[in-house]
Amino acid sequence: MRAPEPTTPPRTVLILGGSGFVGRAVAEEAVRRGADVTVFNRGLRDAPAGVRTLVGDRLADGGLAALAGG
Repeated sequence: MRAPEPTTPPRTVLILGGSGFVGRAVAEEAVRRGADVTVFNRGLRDAPAGVRTLVGDRLADGGLAALAGG
């Protein structure tokens, strides 16, 4: 009798950016692998399908406020 396969808890991933060339590829691959993906960006471009988007600017005063809500 074989032991049951261990279950892996879902991964939660936060990506700063996520709508450019590299960040988009990382976000898409993480979604494909079943991760719960959130991208944090300025909202200038559409984020990949299947991700949660938080809009802000890490360089602006108060620009990280969207991250406070979880």
